Amino acid sequence: MKLMRGIVDSLPFSLTVGTLGVVFGATAGSAGLGNLTAILMSLLVFSGSAQFAALGLWRQNATALLLTTTLLSTRFLLMSASLAARLPRIPTWLRTLLGFGVTDESYALSVTRGAKGAQVSVPYLAGCMLAIYVPWVLGTGLGIALGPVIPTAWVDYLTVCFPLVFLILTILCTDTLPKAVVALIGASLSVVMALYLPPGWNVVAAGLAASLIGPLIESAKLHRRPAERRLGDE
Repeated sequence: MKLMRGIVDSLPFSLTVGTLGVVFGATAGSAGLGNLTAILMSLLVFSGSAQFAALGLWRQNATALLLTTTLLSTRFLLMSASLAARLPRIPTWLRTLLGFGVTDESYALSVTRGAKGAQVSVPYLAGCMLAIYVPWVLGTGLGIALGPVIPTAWVDYLTVCFPLVFLILTILCTDTLPKAVVALIGASLSVVMALYLPPGWNVVAAGLAASLIGPLIESAKLHRRPAERRLGDE
């Protein structure tokens, strides 16, 4: 039941993720990736932001490629750690498998569900991940097959879906004023840094800066509450 709940909750993202998979598969060949490499990347890497960044760096220095894709994927370590704290005690191999499948979408849905008082369970997470993983891999294969006949202009339009997904996820997770402030700071820094940093690095740098500012805002909020209570008592 919880597995199906996770799949159903993720369905609004499945079509978009599948579409992005098609875009990735269709553009992989022109970036220098072979068909098998593109499929294996979607199967084993399973990170849209890192894979699209790899397309632009595939013919460049291998060190830059590895460093950029690794940095773009570091957020999943934080997401996995956050979700691990919400899950019951489970075997290490199962935690590893779930950690591999963590995505921005599954994390946002799980956190939103937890904020509403519902328990985040292994079946629910598995359902979320399946509903994202399968469309991504199948979309990649479809994109590779249709790549030669998809007009370039269509690919350019479809890539607009990528930032829209992150915008929706941000809205889902931004349920308090401090989170809204952090989101606005991160977005603003990302725009400014895009003028000076290589593609992809602005997102990483802005995310790290905003994540450091977030605890400061929460700390200031906690310190202000006791002061407000003392004033109220007077």
